[in-house]
Amino acid sequence: MKNFKQDYCFLMNYKKMFLIILTEITFFSCAPALYLPSKNDSEQSGISQDSLKIGRTLYINNCSSCHNLHLPQQYTKQNWDTILIIMKIKAKIDERKLNLIKNYLLVKSKK
Repeated sequence: MKNFKQDYCFLMNYKKMFLIILTEITFFSCAPALYLPSKNDSEQSGISQDSLKIGRTLYINNCSSCHNLHLPQQYTKQNWDTILIIMKIKAKIDERKLNLIKNYLLVKSKK
């Protein structure tokens, strides 16, 4: 019985470590593909570059904890509006953070 308990604990710890590593790999493999807001993006959108950078960070930190991140250009403005309404409720994101994320995503969304 004692060996079973030790083996079970070892297996559970191994599973936890595997899931943590898998999550980190997924997170870090998606984040570099997301565009970094440039001065040009800021000028064209009328949104400060700092706000766009904060939106990017919030998008990565809030959204990647539950699912893979989507590139902004994968969806249209209308698609993002719908997705963000649903995600605001599920992720319990406040209005200020939601607007920062939305601004970041819409700058490079499909036209």
